Amino acid sequence: MADEPHVGLELPGSIVSKKGRSCSSQREVSVVLPSGQSVLVRCDKNSRGRDVFDMVVAHANLVEHFYFGLAFIDDDEYFFLDHEIKISKIAPDSWKKVVSTSFLVFLRVKFFVDDISFILHRLTRHQYYLQLRKDILEDRLYCNEETCMFLAALALQAEFGDYMSELYGRNYYQPEQYVSKRMLEKMALPTLKEELSRFHANNAEMLPEEAETEFLKIAQQLPEYGMVFHRVCREKKPVVGELVLGVCATGIIVYELKNHLRTVTQRFLWSETDTISANRRKLTIECGGPSSKKHSFVTESSKIAQYLLSLCSAQHKFHSEMTSRQLNYSIAQDENIEKYQSICRTRDSHMKRLSCSEVVLNNVEIPANLSQRESLSKLCDDITAKVEACLRQQSEMREINRDLPEPCRLSEVKEQALR
Repeated sequence: MADEPHVGLELPGSIVSKKGRSCSSQREVSVVLPSGQSVLVRCDKNSRGRDVFDMVVAHANLVEHFYFGLAFIDDDEYFFLDHEIKISKIAPDSWKKVVSTSFLVFLRVKFFVDDISFILHRLTRHQYYLQLRKDILEDRLYCNEETCMFLAALALQAEFGDYMSELYGRNYYQPEQYVSKRMLEKMALPTLKEELSRFHANNAEMLPEEAETEFLKIAQQLPEYGMVFHRVCREKKPVVGELVLGVCATGIIVYELKNHLRTVTQRFLWSETDTISANRRKLTIECGGPSSKKHSFVTESSKIAQYLLSLCSAQHKFHSEMTSRQLNYSIAQDENIEKYQSICRTRDSHMKRLSCSEVVLNNVEIPANLSQRESLSKLCDDITAKVEACLRQQSEMREINRDLPEPCRLSEVKEQALR
């Protein structure tokens, strides 16, 4: 994920307001792509999140852009921009007042599929790969040491190809770009390099795209795959560690953070959740069933509580759409199988009728002791012999008289042979 050159984009005049065309109203939004490349988008103070997002995904050629969103960082947490909200309502005050100030945002995967086979485009899978790889490095996505080494080796295979000891040695990459800081603190650097080179060599002959796909398949099995984390507090009951909410496509997971490790304490799947509401700084989750319990969490501000409510709603909607898509795909598969079986049965029936019809129409006498397959084979041999005899006869006639017309079509010859 080497740094790439900066790219400058400018919103078209049809989008920028008349006031925005003046120098005093123009602003810049710096968008960092998963590859690390920065895209500088020139807009105005009244531009909305969708305006910048559309420009960036068009530049990146992302067809499946609905998996992505623009997010900014606040206190080491990512917050996704609402497409319909003006950027000036989210950006810091300095961005609104000072022309030269740039608002830093990131193009990130917002919605994670539970099966990468639903991602249709290679470029989309590549963006998934880049973000997950970075999240593992930053410990936003936890995985154990062995899995971390497997994933790092797949990343090396995807970016360097086959390992060649005589060419690469052990210093052909920077360890901090492939393993997390937590791993670097646990393992001695020489040992890590030796082990990772060995893992890399085991992936020989794997194409870059195959290595990325295998990386995604392993990553999607991780317990924290697809989580968007935000710190909260329990309303009444104090806890020893810090509480973190993980919002994903299947529901909300409550983690307790101790010694930089997240431990699951509660799960609220969408299927088991009745309502989610936000009131001031409080986010309340009400579960169904006879007990009908309410679980409340306190955020740092009312804005964050409303944001978490919107994020939960968006993830729930995505989960419903993906469930419907998977169901339609399954039904389509079943219908295709049934259709194929029906076609095969119709074809077999047609072939049987055709075989019987040929026997009757051609009035060929078949000995009773021959099986049906042998009789059909004998019939075809007889017809072929008659066709070949007719063709030889016509060839001899042409040699005698060059003025004779061209021989008739093969279908007509067959009819003559059958008479």
